[in-house]
Amino acid sequence: MRVKIQFETGKPSYKGKGLWTLTKEFSDMKHLDNFIRYNCRTKGYLLDEVWYEDYPFNEGDTYYTIEEAMNHAEYKLLVSNGENPDRYVVVESCWDEVSEELFDQNRNRYLTWSRKEANEYASKLNDGVIIRHTEEG
Repeated sequence: MRVKIQFETGKPSYKGKGLWTLTKEFSDMKHLDNFIRYNCRTKGYLLDEVWYEDYPFNEGDTYYTIEEAMNHAEYKLLVSNGENPDRYVVVESCWDEVSEELFDQNRNRYLTWSRKEANEYASKLNDGVIIRHTEEG
């Protein structure tokens, strides 16, 4: 699968934040994930965006996404009542025609083949370490 990846390098450039963008062919999602983890770990880069030119999975593949368990208003209400809810949850799915339709609607949606990685990402969202761009207020 052919993918365009953009990393934040942490090094300022004359245009603002330092970015490294590349297009590369990967054999599958595991290969892509390993490449991203390697560059984040060894170079200290942060993943900024990923653009897929093809579908990232084949029919029948198991994959994981992160879904909002509640909207921002519901979350704020529970927190104001002293609760500590998880706003984001991991959802396991099997790649099919519906997955392709959902992917076509939002190609920037978080997808991974690894339940462990999905749980780590959801935990970072719930802890506020990562903030979704679409988040309200």
